[in-house]
Amino acid sequence: MHFENANIVHTGDLLFNRRVPFIDKSAGAHVGNWIEVMEKGYKAFDKDTLFVFGHSGNGYEITGGLEDLKAFQQYLSKVIDFVKAGKVAGKTKEELAKAEEVPGAPEWKGSQTRAVNAVWTELYEE
Repeated sequence: MHFENANIVHTGDLLFNRRVPFIDKSAGAHVGNWIEVMEKGYKAFDKDTLFVFGHSGNGYEITGGLEDLKAFQQYLSKVIDFVKAGKVAGKTKEELAKAEEVPGAPEWKGSQTRAVNAVWTELYEE
């Protein structure tokens, strides 16, 4: 939701600031599409836009700017890269899902199970 006069965007569940997202595949969530939505948002708003995030990791704010939107988009891309590289290396979904961090996205600490499982499903099971 964009409050145009105030230049504030409330992202709800679309943006997780440095917190591993809940990706609800049963409700149609798709990481690839999510990346595209983040790109559209990045292009639609300016450097003065204030974003209110639906979720944030411990120690991170619930508000931020375009750089946070781009950071989340890059995190999602890194999860895809991680799963693809793991598959090529012969790892199973279960092995990859044990990760506590995704290479190239150190700010998103903690269990990567939900993200890895969602991406694996998109890439190899749908």
